[in-house]
Amino acid sequence: MVQTRKNVRLTKPKVPLLPPSAVWGNPAEKSEPLSNKLHIQIEPISKLYTDDTRRFPERARSGNQYIMITYHCDSNAILAVLFKSRADRHHLIAYNIIMQHLKDYKLIVDLQILDNEASEAYKQIITSDWGMSLLHCTSTAGTPPNALFAPSRPISWLF
Repeated sequence: MVQTRKNVRLTKPKVPLLPPSAVWGNPAEKSEPLSNKLHIQIEPISKLYTDDTRRFPERARSGNQYIMITYHCDSNAILAVLFKSRADRHHLIAYNIIMQHLKDYKLIVDLQILDNEASEAYKQIITSDWGMSLLHCTSTAGTPPNALFAPSRPISWLF
């Protein structure tokens, strides 16, 4: 049963509302003539978050010990690819598989956000081969940043 509480009042003082003319200005008064200038601001739209797991204690029969997890914001897709070691040659193979999968489904990436240790050569290859901006953020004390939490509904898994 829903009832309203009795003898309850707000502790904050009431702020008087301003009239619309004080907020938007009086339309009768013109301070400056309108400008014909156009200001364009370009922002990256499509983001890709990547993270690598720690080494698994047992090596798989295929020789893989790591998983690269990616989250593509626009498609709400989580992709995962296995790779053998943290060496750049194995790391790049896994990364290229993920990027090719996104390209096959015509999904673009403007900005990639890394949450792992990456060599400068690895970062250079990512930016030069795929032509995207790169942001490197690392979490502190083993806790992931808020931006890297998993989405509510993952679309697809790629192994």
